[in-house]
Amino acid sequence: MNVREQIIEKLAEGESLSAICRLDGMPAWSTIHRWMDEDQAFAGQITRAREIGYLARAEKAVEDAKRAEDAAKGRLALDAERWFLGKLSNAFSDKQKHELTGKDGEPIKTEGKSTLDVSSLTDDQLRALASIRVLPE
Repeated sequence: MNVREQIIEKLAEGESLSAICRLDGMPAWSTIHRWMDEDQAFAGQITRAREIGYLARAEKAVEDAKRAEDAAKGRLALDAERWFLGKLSNAFSDKQKHELTGKDGEPIKTEGKSTLDVSSLTDDQLRALASIRVLPE
């Protein structure tokens, strides 16, 4: 197995790239990122391996929390791992990131006109409404 395959395997097992780079015979972090910049297929393999590794880490965190002798420490460790995984992967994020696009990937533009019946507003409410500035697009 060559070095690139070893890196992919270790990432899929849940090891971090920093930890892998500290192992004997492994290249520097900057070398791996240069390889990724030069080889899109390798970059894709890294991304997939990391996502698999995140799942492995999540499963291990749950198992460790269940086996923890101190429930508070187990919960703390699980929460820390969950937070960290949420920063690394959308799959574990509490806030899913969605991007909506229009035709041909262009941003969605909204247009519309509305009317507001102000006849029932007080003078204070009318002054407050008049102070609202609409920023140009």
